[in-house]
Amino acid sequence: MNYDEFSNLALALPEVTETVKRTEIDLHRGEGHMARVREKGKVIAIRLPWDVIDRCLESDAFFVTDHYRGWPYVLVRLSDLDAVTAEKLIMESWEVAPITLPRRSF
Repeated sequence: MNYDEFSNLALALPEVTETVKRTEIDLHRGEGHMARVREKGKVIAIRLPWDVIDRCLESDAFFVTDHYRGWPYVLVRLSDLDAVTAEKLIMESWEVAPITLPRRSF
């Protein structure tokens, strides 16, 4: 899998957008962060519930760096990710991404 395939799965969901800042590409649901591209597009850091992270870390494909230790993110090399697993992870991330309601106008 590559980043374009991963992001297309995410962007197909409601409220998901992609932002680019300097060299970082992020996926958001509303204001809630879902994922970030790392290592020049080779790795994705994806926000997930802790129990899902624990299950992911049982596989050699997933890992955590010191930067993400203690935060609800797990990293995965895109080359190790298949479409079915990516879709499941994206759905998990989409469900836990905090949602900010639009501002009300008076």
